[in-house]
Amino acid sequence: MHSALDACFSPDVNITIEDSSIKEAVARIPTTGGVVILQSARLETVLIACTSSARAHVCRKLGLEDAASPAPALAELRGLVRRILVVSSSSVFERDLIFLHLARRLAPHTHRAAISRWQAWFAHVDRKAPFPRWTKTALPGWSLTKDVSCDEGTALIGPFRDKHKLTRFTDLLDDLFDLCRFPHILEQAPNGQACAYKEMGKCPAPCDGSETMAVYKERLAQAIAFSREPISAHIDRINDTMRRAAEEQSFEQAKQLKGQLDALGPFSKSEFGGVGELEDFRWLALVRCARKGWIRLWLITPSLAAPICDLDPADRGAVAESLVQVRTFEGRVRMGPISDAAQETIGLVSHHVLLAQSRRTDAFVRLGEHTPTAEELARLMRRAARHKETAEPEADKGGSATFEPGAGEGHNPAHD
Repeated sequence: MHSALDACFSPDVNITIEDSSIKEAVARIPTTGGVVILQSARLETVLIACTSSARAHVCRKLGLEDAASPAPALAELRGLVRRILVVSSSSVFERDLIFLHLARRLAPHTHRAAISRWQAWFAHVDRKAPFPRWTKTALPGWSLTKDVSCDEGTALIGPFRDKHKLTRFTDLLDDLFDLCRFPHILEQAPNGQACAYKEMGKCPAPCDGSETMAVYKERLAQAIAFSREPISAHIDRINDTMRRAAEEQSFEQAKQLKGQLDALGPFSKSEFGGVGELEDFRWLALVRCARKGWIRLWLITPSLAAPICDLDPADRGAVAESLVQVRTFEGRVRMGPISDAAQETIGLVSHHVLLAQSRRTDAFVRLGEHTPTAEELARLMRRAARHKETAEPEADKGGSATFEPGAGEGHNPAHD
């Protein structure tokens, strides 16, 4: 796996401009997508960027589109650049992953700013705490947390695109499982003053001792277990039970089950489609590779992002064998402290998984209790191979050592 990973991150184009004229150098750059790295004579990285056309990107950045009278800044950059590297990739997700890996090493001074758009949010709760409560944690988490781990007492539920959607989800959990909405009152248990939710019958009030903290923590554990499973599985189970109740003319039970379905409705929004416990953050990314019609499989876990193999969807034997490899590698993953690099990968993967279907250019399969069959995987691969990269030309993306900080709210130097 390490050799395959190294191959994905290694430049397949390495041009020294001193050995050829600038026009000859550019002519050797592929017109396909990839990650472009421009370096000085001292091998200092002056620009690293993702792009859907490596040659067009270099021409634009070096002022070669108007070679007769380039802008002063472009002419200066052209005079500085002496080496051009390109890591080719046909996948938007894979290009972002390559950029993340290379920028961490080649452009550490801009790396953090460049990945700011790839931050994902998780609801954190320490089940061993005397008075457990939801808190917001961002991955990569330099702004809120220093160390992130998935030990036995810790639960991290997500990912969410932003902290507002996270709050919406935990509010729904509080309502569904009658959890405490006011943690500062809960911390006074059993001598707290119960809030209005007790009067409304929506909280058993552990704060004033009406319920023990042990029972409250059991209900919290149920909420966490609920979050670990896709909402569609919960809905399917209730629908099956409701159907049997109707067949047996147990109309009162069917009515109660209908109420449960109504309560689950808000959880079925697409923004919560990838939510689970971080320990179960396991995805299979299906991305286009250089060979036409073929697909590369990436296995993604909280501590690992690695290519499994390149496949022809029509080769049923190879597709079936790839699933064996996925299960083998997945079974070797062990949870523990999550490194900075792993947090960054989690944020990037979450960004792509949470994209609207119309904007997603690569396919992602959530692994877990239901691993796709070879036939299902082949069908998804064929669909991914036919998918156009974008409906419109993709904006170049990258991080540059010369970007202007503070260029406005939402500005990201990784997308110039």
